[in-house]
Amino acid sequence: MKTRLREQRQYIFTIIFTLIALDAKYHHERYDGRGYPNRLLGNDIPEIRRIIGVADAYDAMASNRSCRKALPQDIIRSEIRKGRGIQFEPEIADIMLSIIDEDKDYSLKQYIICW
Repeated sequence: MKTRLREQRQYIFTIIFTLIALDAKYHHERYDGRGYPNRLLGNDIPEIRRIIGVADAYDAMASNRSCRKALPQDIIRSEIRKGRGIQFEPEIADIMLSIIDEDKDYSLKQYIICW
């Protein structure tokens, strides 16, 4: 049983790391086509990258950094709203905004997935 669980865990990690590796080349693409390296526009950017882009921006703003503390939730919301249709796909940005609106006590910033 433990061997099977170990194999399943390894399989999941392989999928996750493969998705991350595939995503890495699109890391700086923007919904408006002004990103790099390929200047992909809108739906030419893989959907997983468009989703991760909004989540990554949220995480970057909601996390303490060496140069600054985590930003307040209202500032993060404003920045994502400003990036809607420019940096982020509008529909995905709207979903993130609704998640932020539901997160009244700002607990989302503390959510960690543990394997």
